[in-house]
Amino acid sequence: MVDCITNTCGGRREPDRTNKWKAQAIPRLSRVAVLWDVGTGAVPGGAASMLEVAARSLQLQLQHLQVRAASDVEGAFKAAKKDAAGALLLMETP
Repeated sequence: MVDCITNTCGGRREPDRTNKWKAQAIPRLSRVAVLWDVGTGAVPGGAASMLEVAARSLQLQLQHLQVRAASDVEGAFKAAKKDAAGALLLMETP
């Protein structure tokens, strides 16, 4: 999914086209909260570095929200709200 968003499919990156897509689809989005469970270890498959590349190409700032237990989720959402995240990405964990 990250590859399709950043237009890296086939090994080519087209940041101008990607930025036009972002400007049309979500024009005011500048910050995305990323929620993941640190209790399961690192984000699988190098997803964290791919997310950083995608965020840079879309001129987005990522806010990493790390939780270890269900009791941490409320605090993570409060942090996202406090820091004005415009979207939330839930990372799949094993």
